[in-house]
Amino acid sequence: MSAGARNASFRERFRIRASEMGPDAQLRLPALFDLFQEVAGNHATALGWGSDVLLARGQEASDATRVLLSREMDGKEVARAVLASSV
Repeated sequence: MSAGARNASFRERFRIRASEMGPDAQLRLPALFDLFQEVAGNHATALGWGSDVLLARGQEASDATRVLLSREMDGKEVARAVLASSV
């Protein structure tokens, strides 16, 4: 993977369904991680190395995820968390 591809950013908009919300009208955590997985797969496909391409080449698709969550109030970051997983 080239340095440019490693630093590539990918954005996608999703419509949140009522079934993904909890009784407090907040997005449920499992639904959030489902969205992360969806956007990661779409990003890999856009870069030309989605699971379909890798499997067609006889390669295995592995999963490595790094997610940065940031919360801002009044334009200032008040909380930050990095979630990382690798398979």
